[in-house]
Amino acid sequence: VDTSRIPKSLLSKRGIFIPRAHVLQQEMTNHIKFD
Repeated sequence: VDTSRIPKSLLSKRGIFIPRAHVLQQEMTNHIKFD
């Protein structure tokens, strides 16, 4: 993927979204383990 063609705003949104989704997935996994 040529990042120079992707709008900076889109990159920043993905940069924020991906870690949050990863943390959310970890929290869901923890709830399942401890349930």
